[in-house]
Amino acid sequence: MGLRHGHCCRKIWPTAKVAVLSFHSGQQIFPSLESMDALLEWRPSLAIVANAAIDHCSSAQFLLEAAIPTLIEKPLSHDIATAQRLLSFFEKTMKAPVAMGFHLFFRRGFHQLAGWLAEGLLGKIFFIRTYLGHFLADWRPGDPKKSVSARACLGGGILREQCHDLALLLSLFGWPRKIFCRQRMVGTLPMDVADSAQLILEWDNFSGEIHLDMVAVHPRRFWEIQGERGEIRWNGRADVLEFLGNGERRSFVGKKSGHPSPYEVQLKDFWEKILRWDTSSGALRQGLEVCQLLELAERSDREGRAIGPCQGEASWPRPD
Repeated sequence: MGLRHGHCCRKIWPTAKVAVLSFHSGQQIFPSLESMDALLEWRPSLAIVANAAIDHCSSAQFLLEAAIPTLIEKPLSHDIATAQRLLSFFEKTMKAPVAMGFHLFFRRGFHQLAGWLAEGLLGKIFFIRTYLGHFLADWRPGDPKKSVSARACLGGGILREQCHDLALLLSLFGWPRKIFCRQRMVGTLPMDVADSAQLILEWDNFSGEIHLDMVAVHPRRFWEIQGERGEIRWNGRADVLEFLGNGERRSFVGKKSGHPSPYEVQLKDFWEKILRWDTSSGALRQGLEVCQLLELAERSDREGRAIGPCQGEASWPRPD
């Protein structure tokens, strides 16, 4: 992920210097910084935290204390207590702009979906179904068993590795009233974390079914939202959106040749925040809210019951 961000930086800012600080990677694509002190001496215009989830907050705190604008990959942390400490430390004294790396928020199809919902295109919503599946060995280079995704000690596991859909649902519909979750190890790759999860989220007037896995040989990401006036389908991988109504059809293609990727749009959006020197703590709060929802899901799985009523008020901005 760090290398992906590096390539995006080079594409957006061809003359900019890009370097990597890594204590585990043998990458030779970008110049390497040898230590945190070398990073401070280099004084970057922005930094991206893309290491293991267990190290996200400590890395981000070091950078933000040095007043370096920082984008933190999801999830904010491997546990809620660490995420809360980071927010408490900076909530009133943020020294630099900060952002969370939920890049799917910047997909054009998702913004169109939000627009259709705000327009009332479906009328009353009946239920939501989301599905994400892909094979870990195709997704992580090298030995997947040694990857962050497959190791509990690094903050891995299906819920934390693939929390994008939960973040997007929070941004659209706010906090659910109840959550039920079951996690399992169903695949053949040896790992000490769950590789599959099923969740049911209940809002005031509708419920949602969320499937997440890292075992599917054929990768898919799609949403279906049923309402009284029809159905919205979103193919998240192709970023294709369809509305099928009674006598009405709409379609929208978000991914087109020449359009910047969501990662590029995310970086450009963060750069605009840096130019404004926006030091609000909203992004950290949003990252914390996802951690809170994940903790409730894990508690539901441990106790074998639905958890609720959930307490919280989502601070996510509704997509434009």
